[in-house]
Amino acid sequence: MAQQVQLASKLLSIVCIVAMLAACNPTANAPVIPAIWLDTVGQDIVTRGGITYHHEHIFSGTLFNLYANGDTAFTSTYLNGKQEGYYREWYIRSRQKEMRYFIAGRKEGEHIGWFENGRPKFIYHYHNDIYEGNVKEWFENGLLFKNFNYKNGQEDGMQQMYWDNGKLRANYQVLNGRQYGLTGVKNCVSVWVDSSSH
Repeated sequence: MAQQVQLASKLLSIVCIVAMLAACNPTANAPVIPAIWLDTVGQDIVTRGGITYHHEHIFSGTLFNLYANGDTAFTSTYLNGKQEGYYREWYIRSRQKEMRYFIAGRKEGEHIGWFENGRPKFIYHYHNDIYEGNVKEWFENGLLFKNFNYKNGQEDGMQQMYWDNGKLRANYQVLNGRQYGLTGVKNCVSVWVDSSSH
């Protein structure tokens, strides 16, 4: 009897761990994309109003394109005419350029891009097609260009931007929609009111 209780307890633990891992994986509950692969070259593929069509029929499946040497240029999955799942793009010679994720045509999760030299180009975080969380971009030389933070698509918290030589260009904090600090903006017209003229 005690062995049955231990076995049941272990089984329950394993089921819970698997359920937690599945919940952390954005593709675990993703809809099934039909096994239709379509090269975009010479095809009647049109996107209207956010819906992609093939020969005037709403498309579900995977669109792809190849370079002349046979390397994959990009793949993008669709369901009911909207991007669903991963969009991947490569430079020629198979070095990855971008990886993005979509749910029902809307950007979701982490989107990553690389320069052809393999260095990071950007890391964006989206929720429901708007920025949510940290957004970073780099110069091709590997130095950070910007490090911004967003909440519900609006700048929130510390924001930093740099010149291509690594020197600080902007360093400010956004609290309640207001910017405090060095924004890096030069005004063409004075923003100060001259009290002597009133």
